[in-house]
Amino acid sequence: VLEKIMAFSHHFSKNVIITSANGVISKVRISRFLSPNESMTYEGRFEILSLNGSMFVTENEYQNNLSAGLKVVLKSLSNGHVFGGRVVDVLITASPIQKC
Repeated sequence: VLEKIMAFSHHFSKNVIITSANGVISKVRISRFLSPNESMTYEGRFEILSLNGSMFVTENEYQNNLSAGLKVVLKSLSNGHVFGGRVVDVLITASPIQKC
C-alpha cells in the first residue's frame, strides 16, 4: 500500500492526503501511540477501521524526499482484537489495491 501511494505521489510530484480507506490488510508494522520508538509487525487478516494521514514530496536541487505519516486502526478478523498506531514502512493488502 505504501509503495503504491508513494509512487503516485512521486509520479505527479504532489502531496497526498488519505482521509479514509477500506479493505483487508495481511501484514502491517506499526509503532503504538504510547511507545513511538518501538514497532511491532502483525500478520494475518485485519479489517481497516481507519486509515488516514499524508505523504509530502519535497524537492531541492540535491535530492527528492518523500515523508509520510499514516495512522491506522485495524480489527483482527480471527479474534476481533482492535489495535492501531503509526504505520512504519510495511502495510500490505490482502487483495489488489484500487485507486480512486
